[in-house]
Amino acid sequence: MDIKTAYEILELPKDATLDDLEDRFIILIKREQSVSANNVKEELNADQINTAYRVLRDYLTDEEEPESKIGLKEKIEHFFRYYKLHVIGVLAIILGVGVIVNTVIDNRNEQAKLADQPPAALKIVLLGDYVNEDLTELLEDNLNEELTPIQEKIASFFPEWERIELDLYYSPPEVRSQTDIGMTIKNQVNLAQNSPDVLIVDSSHFKTFVANGSLLALDDLSQSSKDAAENNLLFAQEVDDRPEQLYGVNITDSSIFQETNLPGKKIAVIFNTAENYENALAFINETAKTLDNED
Repeated sequence: MDIKTAYEILELPKDATLDDLEDRFIILIKREQSVSANNVKEELNADQINTAYRVLRDYLTDEEEPESKIGLKEKIEHFFRYYKLHVIGVLAIILGVGVIVNTVIDNRNEQAKLADQPPAALKIVLLGDYVNEDLTELLEDNLNEELTPIQEKIASFFPEWERIELDLYYSPPEVRSQTDIGMTIKNQVNLAQNSPDVLIVDSSHFKTFVANGSLLALDDLSQSSKDAAENNLLFAQEVDDRPEQLYGVNITDSSIFQETNLPGKKIAVIFNTAENYENALAFINETAKTLDNED
């Protein structure tokens, strides 16, 4: 490819600098990756863009400064500018693999610790944006202070259950950073490996779980529970052409949360892989009834 063609492909003026070239290249590559070929009549080919970039890069580099005089810092900066999108993609993959491996190992270690205990009569996971400034330290270190009162209250409802598992998975309402990506991947692995029976989620996650078919409809919820929680029953459509079904009960005002500082709405649902369905239903029935007398 000659210099003139390279300028035309990248739509650059003849007096463009190396910085202009770098900026234009990034813009065109992003456009190439984000726009479907079916919607663009004269879409530039990524190979043409790359070739034109290399031709002009070499030409302008020779014009401005011999390569032998370019310092290590400039070479490193150029590498990351040219391969910016590739580097970000690779880092995201590495992050995801690392999170998955570590989460699987942590889960296996935890299961080994629980091997001698009786099986859980019910597995409950609080999943959502249940963190404020006061709880940040607890999230990172130890959530027992927040979860123990909830667990004890549930146990008082069902004294015949030998063991109840209760965990909290922090999940941001929106993914905005690499930390959020890592947390989201970790939660997905945890849910797949640990198969909770009941999820207690916030509003945004309730909608997400309904939409992706991860919840069981609460068709078997008792009428007395429905009456007690009449204003807290949450109906939704899993598929647009089907009628709404009861999927959740808003138990935010339940007495089980009286001694905690966990913020936000708390909606009880049954996960579609629940191994203890009857106990999960019993938990929601009992918790729903407590709403009748809440202030």
